[in-house]
Amino acid sequence: MRLRILNTLLGLWTLLLGLTHTAPAQSFTVVDAPNASGTLASSINGSGDVTGSFGDQSQSKGRGFVRDRNGNITVFDAPNALYTQCNSINDGGDVMGYFWDASQSNKGRGFVRDQNGNITAFDAPNASFREASASTMVETLRDISTTGARVTTDGVSCAT
Repeated sequence: MRLRILNTLLGLWTLLLGLTHTAPAQSFTVVDAPNASGTLASSINGSGDVTGSFGDQSQSKGRGFVRDRNGNITVFDAPNALYTQCNSINDGGDVMGYFWDASQSNKGRGFVRDQNGNITAFDAPNASFREASASTMVETLRDISTTGARVTTDGVSCAT
């Protein structure tokens, strides 16, 4: 009986010690794009700039955004896009993603948006509007973002 009471007291003491442990301070920032029905932040760079996509209620389509470290949100669409998906932002502020191009029968295409807002669209090899092509584009974008390659204005990727 004494052993049971001792174990109970030790268990309570351990619990109380655990409750007094303070976790490191954390902060969270809510990102809410204008007119958004929902916002998805996809990537953050070393400077604190965030990119992502959102459903724009006023235009009934998916759009891209960049939120700079000061909280300013820039909304953009890839050229002729029905839907723009932003996947990654590098430390230079370049955003990589994909979009459905209305001028090409809703074909899935990749894009790079530089820090000045210039967008270059490109096609992944053998791309079409199939789900598999979207993953091919994501792989191509991953290659571009990890190797530091650039996409030229004619849509050809090259090393920098």
